[in-house]
Amino acid sequence: MDDFSGKNVLVVSDCHWQHRNIIKHCGRPCDCDKRMVRAFQDVRLAPMASPVDAIINLGDFSFGNKEECVDGYNLLFKQNGYPDPILIVGNHDQKYKRVLKLPWSKIIHPQHQPYRFMYNGLRFAAQHRNYQEFPRKVKPGRWLLQKITDLFLDLKSRRRLGSFLNYQDIPKNVDVCLHGHTHEIGQRYDWVDGTLVVNCCVEQWDYRPSSLHELEQEYHARKKYYERKQ
Repeated sequence: MDDFSGKNVLVVSDCHWQHRNIIKHCGRPCDCDKRMVRAFQDVRLAPMASPVDAIINLGDFSFGNKEECVDGYNLLFKQNGYPDPILIVGNHDQKYKRVLKLPWSKIIHPQHQPYRFMYNGLRFAAQHRNYQEFPRKVKPGRWLLQKITDLFLDLKSRRRLGSFLNYQDIPKNVDVCLHGHTHEIGQRYDWVDGTLVVNCCVEQWDYRPSSLHELEQEYHARKKYYERKQ
């Protein structure tokens, strides 16, 4: 298990670089790619910003051709002096194989288990899709009906599976769960039975990456609040 303790680590998901239809699908502004470039630069130039040690990309990086993929990678990462990110393969990355040929530091194909790592004593789990696959608390017949219904809506009305969050499959013994895929649907943070669930899609973060440091602070603040409420 990787341990990023004491390091400055950024997390980002669903850049969808050069995706022509992302504006109408997810309500993004027309200049969303330019906003991402500026936002990534702002993170680097922020006061008291320390050098970035690692970046975790939760998938769906680009819809562009080979040259556009390389341009996006260079503008967001290389231009800012960031290290080559870790890529957790998203559903669209599997389709656009040219994304997988970019110089990622590591490519992770999470089949049925999320990517797990440690950060300052907190246990993290990260995957592309939101945490609703293989729910533990639903009877087998109900689970199958739910999956068929979600898939039908996803195909017919272009609503993503993330429209129906239930979080019944969040990993056990994990403090923070990171996911992408749901874009503007839902909210940045959720708290589920003592676990912080974080939507890392760029729409949720003003088109900038988040950092493990701010997620750590959010976790401890919410834990303190909910323990006080009990």
